[in-house]
Amino acid sequence: MIRAPKGLVLMLAGLAVISVSRTTPVSASKPQIGDLTPIQLNPGVNTVPNFSGDGRDAIIAYAWRDTGNAHGYNLILVMMPTARDKHDWNVVSVVPADSGESPQDVVSDNPHTLEDAIRSVRLARGVVDGRRSTLLIISTRAFPDTGALSDPSIVTFEIYRLQSAASPVGETHDIFKRISAWSSTNRFCNSEMALSNELGWPLSSDYEGPKTPDGCE
Repeated sequence: MIRAPKGLVLMLAGLAVISVSRTTPVSASKPQIGDLTPIQLNPGVNTVPNFSGDGRDAIIAYAWRDTGNAHGYNLILVMMPTARDKHDWNVVSVVPADSGESPQDVVSDNPHTLEDAIRSVRLARGVVDGRRSTLLIISTRAFPDTGALSDPSIVTFEIYRLQSAASPVGETHDIFKRISAWSSTNRFCNSEMALSNELGWPLSSDYEGPKTPDGCE
């Protein structure tokens, strides 16, 4: 869990936040994903060299939205220039695929108490179906039927790939386009442990959930 300067938090808090609903469509099969390398973010403003793979860097704002209770969350805003060596920093929007959802400018997680994380958001470099890519990866636990957030639930995994927008009208120059979504076959009590189980993602240093295969006690 991070803390960021108040000015940055207030700036990000005023922007739209992407949320994944329980009705998120899932694909029949998941892509072949490998060679995942996490892109580490520190609280505040991060510069990531060659974020796009074509020589363009990115500026990524990473801030904690404090709510005074267990429902605070982290916000991620990604900015990139339209061409190498330019400094016209543009927002990289997050675009769902054929879901009827609107593109969003800011993505958020939902760590809840950390022990029972509901949604985890990660940036990474990796290979998807043989293609090297910059990725946004989201795992979201469905609300358990029991109503208790700590109880095991099905997890939706979403993979977004960084790419140029197909049209310059109505979209940002670069986008994270959702290329796949699928549901877990097992139930989990922690969305980060679900990522680790499904994609081999390393647990973060501040992981506080049970270190069991499903993240449950």
